[in-house]
Amino acid sequence: MAQFGLKLNEYIEKYMVLIAPLAIVLGLLFGDILTAYTSLVPYLFAYVTFAMAIGCSIKHMKAVFNEPRKLLVMLAVIHIVLPIIVYVLAGLVFGYQSPYVVGLVMFTLIPVGISSVIWVSMTGGNVSLVLAIVVIDSLLSPFVITGGLRLLFHKSIQLDTMSMLTDLLYIIVAPTIVGIVLHELTKGKVASAIKPYSAPLSKLCFVAVIVLNAAALTPSLDQLKGDLIKIIPISIGIVLLSYSFGYVSSMKEQERASKITMSYASGIRNVSLGAVIALTYFTPQTAMPILIGILLQQPIATMISLFLQKLNNRTASQSDLTRVR
Repeated sequence: MAQFGLKLNEYIEKYMVLIAPLAIVLGLLFGDILTAYTSLVPYLFAYVTFAMAIGCSIKHMKAVFNEPRKLLVMLAVIHIVLPIIVYVLAGLVFGYQSPYVVGLVMFTLIPVGISSVIWVSMTGGNVSLVLAIVVIDSLLSPFVITGGLRLLFHKSIQLDTMSMLTDLLYIIVAPTIVGIVLHELTKGKVASAIKPYSAPLSKLCFVAVIVLNAAALTPSLDQLKGDLIKIIPISIGIVLLSYSFGYVSSMKEQERASKITMSYASGIRNVSLGAVIALTYFTPQTAMPILIGILLQQPIATMISLFLQKLNNRTASQSDLTRVR
């Protein structure tokens, strides 16, 4: 059974690029049936958060705080610089009162996604650093999301800040703390012991979140169709912009691992959380850019991986040439 669980987890990770779009299609096709189950989304997401946190130790946190500059630069880029730029650019296209602008800005306010850990690991980045960033950013997310939306849209949107804070504490902060505490109490043994069961289940819960979020859009699908031609290119541009800013902000770093880590930490966001918040507190139009982000993240992550590999090979070749001379 354990081997089956690990194989299933590996299979889902490998084909997530195909599974995520299929999940959205299924949600849209069977929206009439599935909308009755959308209330399960916060609980499913809380489990996904717990499954991520159980693999993280306090040692990971300490490693980040030993070099706080990297963390502060990262948080400033992804949650201050990018939201302001996206607010200005998206506002020029849709108008500053548009719910699409709220959704696009929210994409830059939601915390770093757990799949960034997988990509950083595969491309030779600093896994401990990105894991710690994911956890710390998740813990800060109730204040980052509510604060950022309040500052940029205080006159444009009605925002129940306390309710949103409470929900984020339940579905992000509490599961994260429980996961870390369990990791510490068992000295990491619980993570490896339950991985064959917890890892594939968390992936299936993640897919279920995508399906149910897509289903929640079906009543408003007709009014969204007309704007898709605008939203998709802008969403692609914002995801690429996020990766670019992460890489540029790490240019002073000497280690290639840090550059990879900061690129993925900036580009990959917890879009399922964003969709949950958008559909709970805002309109389907607000959720649409974030749902498109679910489709975009994994394919673009693949492209970025190839780009970073090519860049590394070129740098290595230039270094070899310099030595020969």
